[in-house]
Amino acid sequence: MSESPQSQDTDRQDVEPPTVEASPLPRVEAVSQSPTVALGKPSETAADIATPPETEKNSKGDADAPATPEPFAPGSVIEGKVFGMNKGGLEVQCGDVRAFMPASQVDLKPLKDISVLLGETVRCEVIEADDKRQKIVVSRRAVLRREQVDSRKKLLEEIEVGQIHGGVVKSLAEFGAFVDIGGIHGLVHISDMCWGPVEKPEDVVRPGDKVKAKVLKINKERRRISLGMKQITPDPWGTVEQDFPVGKNIKARVVKMADYGAFARIAEGVNGLIPMSELSWTLRPAKPDEILAIDQEVDVLVIGVEGKRRRISLSLKQLTDDPWKGVPEAFEKGATVKGKVSGLLEFGALVELKPGVEGMIHISEISENRIRTPGDVLKIGDEVEVRILNVEPKKRRVALSMRAPREMAAVAAGEPHVKKQRKKPLRGGLESHFEW
Repeated sequence: MSESPQSQDTDRQDVEPPTVEASPLPRVEAVSQSPTVALGKPSETAADIATPPETEKNSKGDADAPATPEPFAPGSVIEGKVFGMNKGGLEVQCGDVRAFMPASQVDLKPLKDISVLLGETVRCEVIEADDKRQKIVVSRRAVLRREQVDSRKKLLEEIEVGQIHGGVVKSLAEFGAFVDIGGIHGLVHISDMCWGPVEKPEDVVRPGDKVKAKVLKINKERRRISLGMKQITPDPWGTVEQDFPVGKNIKARVVKMADYGAFARIAEGVNGLIPMSELSWTLRPAKPDEILAIDQEVDVLVIGVEGKRRRISLSLKQLTDDPWKGVPEAFEKGATVKGKVSGLLEFGALVELKPGVEGMIHISEISENRIRTPGDVLKIGDEVEVRILNVEPKKRRVALSMRAPREMAAVAAGEPHVKKQRKKPLRGGLESHFEW
C-alpha cells in the first residue's frame, strides 16, 4: 500500500542530514556553447547536483549504476582543484566529483614535471564521461587550445602597424628570431634586432627572453607579422655627426676584426672602423689582431663621419706624435745619414732612419756594380750610410742611395759627366731616375 505524500515528506525530513551553510563557488562560464558547471555546496553529492528531485529512482539509489551528472557531459567546461598525482596524470576535485586528467592533456606542450600544478585551481573540459565505470576524464589542454585560438583571432583583428607588443622569444633561425606576442608568432629579422651590425641572432636574444617589438608589416591572409626590436629606440646614427665630430678624442671597445682593420663600438648601435693604416706609425701589422684584441678598451680619434652612409673612421695612431713631423728639416736633400736595413724587397731595400720613418734604396742605387737582388749586398739589420736623394712628406717617402754622386765618380775617373736618359722605367714603379 502506497504511502501518502505527506508521510513521504515526513520520512525524508527525518533521514536527510542538516546542511551546512557555505558560500557556493563562483560559476565558471563556458568558453563555447557547452554547458558550464556551477559547483554546489560541499554537503551536496554529485547525484544531488545532477538528479532532479522528481527522479525518484536515482535519488533513492535503486538504479544499477548512477548516471553521469548532466553538467559533466563531454564538452562541458568545469573548474576544479588539482589534489593528487599518479603515474598517468593528475587527480582533480570538481566539487564533490573526482576527475582524472591524463598527463598528455595537462598543457599545450608536454610538461616534464606535472606536479607544478598540484594545489592549483584549473579550468578544464570534460572529454570522457563513463556512466558504468563512474569515470570522468578532463583536459586542461583543450581549454588552453580554445583560448589560444580565440586570442589569436582577436589579436589579428586588433593588431596594427606601429603598435608595440611584449612577447617571448620562442625560437631562433639563421635569419632572425620568432617571437610570441599573444598566440601569434612574429619574425624579428636579424637586421631589425639592433642598430649595430649583428652576425648571429643568438648574440642578441635567446629562447625564453622577454622582449618588446614594434609591428612593421602585417599579412593577415598568410598570418605573417614582421616585427622590429630596434625600432622602439631612437636611431643613434641620426645624431652621430653632432655627438662625434671630427677631431674628438673618445673611448671605444674593439668588437670585431677584419682584414682591412678593426671595428670599435663608440656607442650602443654605433661602430667605427680603425683602418690598418691608422693602427700605428711605426709598426706594419699584417692583421689588426697583432696590435689589438677583442673587447680591448682603446682611446681613438674621430677622423671621418658620414651619418647618411653610417660610417665613422677612427685612428689609433693619431693620438701620438707623428714621427714624420720635421722630417724635411732633419733629412735635407744631399745629406749623408746612417740607418739600419729594416726590409728587403724585390726592387730595393728599406732603411729605418729613425723610429717610424723609413726610406728606400732602389736596387740601382745599392752598388756601383750591377746586382741581381738587394740581398746580394744587404741583410736585414745591417747598418749602412746613405745619401738623401729626395724627401716627399705628403707621400711619406724618402729616396736614398748608397752610391757616390755621379759627378764625383766622373771626376775620379777623369771623364766629363754626361747624364744618361733611361729608356725603361725603374723596377718598383718609379717614374724616372732621381734628379741630383
